[in-house]
Amino acid sequence: MNTRLSAITGSILLLSSPLQGFSATTHPDSCMNRDWKKEIPLPVYPNREMTELYHQTWEIAAGRVRKGPEGLPASPYMDENCYEDQIWIWDTCFMVLFAKYAPRAFPGIESLDNLYKPIHEKAATPLRIHLVDNPPLFAWVEKEYFDFTGDKRRLNHLLSEKRYLQKHFKWFARAKAGERFECSPQRIYLNSIGDDGFTWTGRASGMDNTPRGRDAGGYHKVLWVDAISQQALSAYCIAAMEQALGNEDEARKWNAEYEALKKRSTIFTGMSGMDFITMSPLRTNSPAALKPLLPIGPFWPRLRLGNRRGAW
Repeated sequence: MNTRLSAITGSILLLSSPLQGFSATTHPDSCMNRDWKKEIPLPVYPNREMTELYHQTWEIAAGRVRKGPEGLPASPYMDENCYEDQIWIWDTCFMVLFAKYAPRAFPGIESLDNLYKPIHEKAATPLRIHLVDNPPLFAWVEKEYFDFTGDKRRLNHLLSEKRYLQKHFKWFARAKAGERFECSPQRIYLNSIGDDGFTWTGRASGMDNTPRGRDAGGYHKVLWVDAISQQALSAYCIAAMEQALGNEDEARKWNAEYEALKKRSTIFTGMSGMDFITMSPLRTNSPAALKPLLPIGPFWPRLRLGNRRGAW
C-alpha cells in the first residue's frame, strides 16, 4: 500500500490508544519533538474531514510522547493516556504500527522494551503492566516494523540475542489462570487448556464488552478463537523474520508451529452456522462454535490466513 494512504488508514487505529481520554491536552511530562509535523507523512485524500482527523490524531499522539519515571527501561515512550502508573501491551503495539511512519519523533518501537524487559527479564519498572495476558501481538508488530524499515539488526537482537518473541509465544501457550507477574497488578485470566485452545476474559482479551459466554455460563465455558489465531499469527511472523535472517532451521520450525495451529484454529464462530474460514456449513461441536463473536472476532483468523483462498 502507498505509504501516504497506509498512514491515513492507520490513523484510525492510532486513535484507539491516545484518544482513550478524549483529550488533546499535552501531558505535563511530555517531551515531544517540536518538529514532529515535519516528520509525519502528508496525506493525499479528497475528504477534508478525514485529513483533519488524521492531523488531529498525530497532534494528540505527539502530546503523549512522555519522559518516563526514573528507572523505566525505555524513555521517552508512547503513553496510552489512561492510567498514570500502568501501560498496556496491545495499546502499545497499535501505537508501534503507526509510530513507524515518523520514528524520529514518535518512539513507538522503543516503547516495547517497557514490556519485554519486565515480563521476560523480570526487570524492575516504575510502570506496571496492565494485564500481561493482553493479546500477543508483539511478533506481528515487529514484522510490520521490519517490513517497513528492513532493520535486521533489531531482528537479530529480538530473535537471536534476547528471544523475546519466542519466550512470549511459549509463555502464552502454557499460561494458567491465576498466575501473577511482579510487574503487573492483575492476575492472569488467560487459561491454556491444551490442544483445545484457550479460555480468556473480555478485558484481558481487549474485547471488554463481548457477549461471549453470557448464555454458556461465563467466559470460562467457551473457547476463544482470538487467542489461538493470534498465536498462529505470531508463529507465522516469527517464521518470516527467521527466514529474513537466513535462519532456515528456525524458520521451518516456526512454520510447522504455524501449520499445526492453523489446523487447530479452524474454529467456527457459529455465526449463521458457517465456518468463517471456508464458508462451509458448521461441522463442529467445539464450545467456540456455540456462541457468536462480536464482528471483530473473526478478524483474527482472517488476518492469520492473509489473502489466501477462503480467507476473505
